[in-house]
Amino acid sequence: MARVCELTGKKPMSGHRVSHAVNRTKRRFLPNLQRVSLLSESLGRSLPLRVSAAALRTVEHRGGLDGFLRKARPQTLSPRLQAFRKQILAASDVPQKAAAARRKTPGKKAQKAKARKDKQASAAKTPPSEKPAETPPAPPESAAQQTQSP
Repeated sequence: MARVCELTGKKPMSGHRVSHAVNRTKRRFLPNLQRVSLLSESLGRSLPLRVSAAALRTVEHRGGLDGFLRKARPQTLSPRLQAFRKQILAASDVPQKAAAARRKTPGKKAQKAKARKDKQASAAKTPPSEKPAETPPAPPESAAQQTQSP
């Protein structure tokens, strides 16, 4: 059986085991896979899966298996879960297009950066003759003029 998480597609990674003398030998980093049965609330049945511990935490964070599968990209899921995802989306009341409309809008930093970029672009398009002339600052009054009284 392949050591691949059915939800996230995590696979074994290769790397080096490094000794104190910095000798490098090949090793494999295996995903922390667990056998679990997750319940689908919309279909009312459980599904036995082989899932990584990180994916299990994500499932809990997103509100169960149905919530995870609604937000998941189909490419990362196993073929069995891709079919199950289609069943959940067909059975759910919320169509897939409405879920896409509810995705997050850009944050404040992104909005400010876009506004700054738009402002710079519009300033670059404005010809120099239309730009307002900058007035030089007024010279400060000298201390001698301030102390004189009429």
